[in-house]
Amino acid sequence: MDSGDDSPEGFLDVLKERLSDPSWASKKGLEVVPKRLAEFEAEGLVDICHQALEVLGTAAGKEEIWRDAYHTAGILQYSLQKVKSGSATVNLAKQHLRIIGNSVADNDTNRSVALDALESLIDCFSTEELTTTALGAVFNLCYDYSPGESQAAKLRLDYIVASYIARERIPESGIETAGELIALTLESLSPSELVDDTSLSTFSYLLDAISPPKAVFRAGLINLPTDQILEICTPYLSNNDFRLKLPPAEAERLLNILWEIEPADPSVRRALYQALDHPVDQQDDEPSFKITLLLINGVCAISTTEAFSETYDLHSEFMREVTDKVLSLYSGGGSSLLAPSAICACTMLGNLAISDNVCKEMVLLCLHRPLIGILFTSQEPALLYVTAGLLRHLAFPRDNRMYLEDAGLIWASCHLLGNPSPAVRGEAAAILCKMVDDDYGYVRYYILEIVQDTTFDPPRQTILELMINQSLAPSGPLPSTSMRSVNVEVGRAIVAMLKSLINTPAAHTKLLRRMYQTPLVAEPLKRLARQQIFAEVRSEAIFGLGLMLLSAEGTTSFLAGEHDNVGLVDSLRELFAAESGGNETAGVQLQRDRMNALVVISGLRKHGADTMDAPLKERVETVHLELAPFMASNDPLVAN
Repeated sequence: MDSGDDSPEGFLDVLKERLSDPSWASKKGLEVVPKRLAEFEAEGLVDICHQALEVLGTAAGKEEIWRDAYHTAGILQYSLQKVKSGSATVNLAKQHLRIIGNSVADNDTNRSVALDALESLIDCFSTEELTTTALGAVFNLCYDYSPGESQAAKLRLDYIVASYIARERIPESGIETAGELIALTLESLSPSELVDDTSLSTFSYLLDAISPPKAVFRAGLINLPTDQILEICTPYLSNNDFRLKLPPAEAERLLNILWEIEPADPSVRRALYQALDHPVDQQDDEPSFKITLLLINGVCAISTTEAFSETYDLHSEFMREVTDKVLSLYSGGGSSLLAPSAICACTMLGNLAISDNVCKEMVLLCLHRPLIGILFTSQEPALLYVTAGLLRHLAFPRDNRMYLEDAGLIWASCHLLGNPSPAVRGEAAAILCKMVDDDYGYVRYYILEIVQDTTFDPPRQTILELMINQSLAPSGPLPSTSMRSVNVEVGRAIVAMLKSLINTPAAHTKLLRRMYQTPLVAEPLKRLARQQIFAEVRSEAIFGLGLMLLSAEGTTSFLAGEHDNVGLVDSLRELFAAESGGNETAGVQLQRDRMNALVVISGLRKHGADTMDAPLKERVETVHLELAPFMASNDPLVAN
């Protein structure tokens, strides 16, 4: 760049000509550009500088070959120095940012030169005219470049960018790039950094942009693209450890956002419910679909924390809004598919229903009525599961049960025993179990009342018969070990009923005999007594069998089943060879199980001598002789 370029205009013409021909990138001449630009700027020829910088930036954006040339000629270094010093005017700084951003794109050599200026580039975010260009330059510098991503994480670029979004300092045109910068920063954070206070503040800033705290008033509010900002939130909401650390107030903001964006289309709602019920099988990667799922999971996760129950109660403004939503669920009838946010409402209420007083208050508010309506009409397992869980909580106080039964809870629970979902069936059985806990009236009801639901086979079963048959029916595995098993809950219900009848006056003997006439009544307990996984459940089952075998009628009922009774006796025998492992609690439980096992063996020998088949009778006699030392040192009484 020598002939015809002494004048500023001549220099500019030659520069444009050279940059239009990529072959010049390998030739000498560009190294004079930084010097000439500095001279023009010193002379006040800002327009010439602007035009020259503009064509330089454009060329680097179009042809990769110029990127190496700019490094060799010192043009990249010159622009970096101008940005770092902050000496350029805003208009010129924007062009320097263009040169830097285009020069470092997919060029690790140039990135290594520019990385030292990362903080200066980030500082340009604060100048409105430079924000979008600076975002692009920083993205090109860091993206897919490990040193750049590491430095971004060290500077906590995620927090910086989110704070600018919250303060409406990033225009809509820059939101996508801002989100990509946050995403690449998150990928370089350690697991502990992902859930630290800075990450929590970053997330809060993002929510501020679309759902400002109620105490904040912002004039001239810019309508930022909610969908894009929510997409930026995806990595945070996908992290369960992060969700559990969110402060309770964020549940309020997340739910308000969910209420605004959740779909009205029944087909989309149904797909959301299916995804909630089978999260591993989720196939829909559409951003709005995914973020709706994450919002639901986020709200539910926050509401499980102790901080949530300490912050909110039924009288909180937010929870009053939630209860109003629940009460209005069926104001227009129960035929329409409920919004998936109903899951959040039921989960939050369930997590607040942790005391008898709160549960009683919920029933006084008549919250149970729309909830029971859901059990009768909904086909969505995810919603049925959380709704049944809440209603089970409401059944804990005995004072509530009359109102729950009057509203149809028992029949709704019977209806759910036929649901295809093992988790839903388990919760239904748990409700039925809770209703008979220390409550003779419902024990009698279960033994005598005929189920009117004609979908079950055989027809005209009592409630107890239905429970037994459904617990013995084939069932798929539960998605989580924390979920309730229909087999376990029905077994517990039978034990509760036996305790209620055996520990009451003789006037109830007739009802107990009627219970023993119920087909297969001992079978759920036999199954649970033989399983080895859940020790507490096994203990309850052995206790229940011991109660049955205290009488001849109970023994007859025990022997009427189809279970391998010989195998059961052998499993009880193994208790006397078991060790507690030095655990005091386990030792006490083992001793109790042994005492109840002795009751079972003694009961069979005493009341079943004439009705046991030969193999069982032989095994009982053998085990009885083996356990004679234990028999002598323990009274044959059931140990609860």
